Amino acid sequence: MKEDVKAKRQRTNADVVMDDRYEKLRSKNRTKHLRRSIFSVITALVLSIAFIIVCASLFLRIHQVNITGSEFYDDAEILETSGVETMQNLYAINKREIESAIMTNYPYIKNVTITRQLPTTLSFLIEEDLPAYYVEIAGEYFILSDSLRVLELCSSEAEARTRSEEIRRLVAPQIIYAVVGQNVRFSGNSMFVYTSSMLEELSETTLYEKVSEIDVSDKFSITLRYDNRFDVMLGNNQDIRAKASFAMGMIESFSAEAAGTINAENIESGYAIVDKRD
Repeated sequence: MKEDVKAKRQRTNADVVMDDRYEKLRSKNRTKHLRRSIFSVITALVLSIAFIIVCASLFLRIHQVNITGSEFYDDAEILETSGVETMQNLYAINKREIESAIMTNYPYIKNVTITRQLPTTLSFLIEEDLPAYYVEIAGEYFILSDSLRVLELCSSEAEARTRSEEIRRLVAPQIIYAVVGQNVRFSGNSMFVYTSSMLEELSETTLYEKVSEIDVSDKFSITLRYDNRFDVMLGNNQDIRAKASFAMGMIESFSAEAAGTINAENIESGYAIVDKRD
């Protein structure tokens, strides 16, 4: 009986040793299998990427370029400036460089968005600034956008007026810098913010629709020319909308032939001097 128990114990210890060796072998095999699986996945991924690159280089060629949104410039000129050519690889182009080149050469264009439309089309979406004002500097006339960016240099006031039916003359404080494609600079650093913010507020009023001239040469005495009939005095840039609404109310109370001066510097004590009324 004792011999049977002893033999059983011996077999059990042997089994434990064998089981331990077997488990180590299984673990080693699993590690090998995992490494092979990872290697297979990486190899497949690399091959897939290589396949995509080859397909892109062979098949994703530019066959068509669509240009939309340009009113001031010819599409063919924009395409030539971009440097994009047919049969060029769709992903070989540098979108930022193209966008920068177009905006540098065509000042009326303020933004270009380039998109790829697989498999063979490239699209340019052009966003342009509109001529909002013109300003005279040393006998030359500069076209400005509503954000006071210089769009063009004209040789005469008559030429400047042809750029838009709604363009307005801007009499501004001393401008020391005016370069096409960039914002104007005034002699005082704060005047750009002062002028642009005032014009933005004024543009949202009904009075603005028939304003032909805006004089901000004195920031404490802003004056407008309305419908070639009224000179409207607004004072400083405080409460521009309220002052414009007050002035518009007085103008509408007169006949269509009436002309004169509207003082809206203070909406509580404003007045009008009219040359002709019903």
